[in-house]
Amino acid sequence: MREMTGGWSADREMAAVGLEIAYESYRVALAAIGTKRSKMPSPWRFPRPKPDEPSGSLPQPRRRAANAAEVAAVIRAGFGPSRR
Repeated sequence: MREMTGGWSADREMAAVGLEIAYESYRVALAAIGTKRSKMPSPWRFPRPKPDEPSGSLPQPRRRAANAAEVAAVIRAGFGPSRR
């Protein structure tokens, strides 16, 4: 189950899932009676709040290698010495 954050409770999540399932059942019924694909309503998704991000959780930018020697050193450190 999703982590409940941003004032979003389990009750609200269950209500949103119930509405989405009911609407999807309506779409299935329309398809069963032969409604053309172009006339079908699009799926409905109840918007959820975005999870709270703790401060300092942003990823650090990647440092670019200064030259080819640094790139080779990183590869050697990660994969071991080359076999010739």
